[in-house]
Amino acid sequence: MQRIWFTGFLIIAAVLGWALAVWLPSPGMDTAMALARTLFLNGLKLVIAPLIFFSLISGILRLRGTTDMRRLGSATIGYYLATTAIAITIGLVVVAGLHPWTSYAPLDMETTAVDTSVRLISAVDASPGAILVGLLGRMLVNPFTALA
Repeated sequence: MQRIWFTGFLIIAAVLGWALAVWLPSPGMDTAMALARTLFLNGLKLVIAPLIFFSLISGILRLRGTTDMRRLGSATIGYYLATTAIAITIGLVVVAGLHPWTSYAPLDMETTAVDTSVRLISAVDASPGAILVGLLGRMLVNPFTALA
């Protein structure tokens, strides 16, 4: 099949699928879609972990000497530190600038009304010690649980 025809058929199939979902809703479709979504995501999890593991092993086996390992290790640590610094900066700017725990009260999911009695973060939780304990509690987890 030629590339141009494949793109056209793909677009037509997407529009047809959307139209059928809008015009022919069925009560069993939610269950079927939940099953399909669960199967798809679990299949991805099943494939991704061995793929990452074997790609890491393959990359390590291709290293020729300690200078390659030193260069790769320093690049990896530098990349990790840079992306972590960017993520922390974005998080601190959003929390310090927007104050999401005071500006937006949480919603009560059953009545979709604003529940003003719930406080997401209190003044005690914003202390540096509490923040450090929370960060360490989230960082130091079982690596196998994190992979699972």
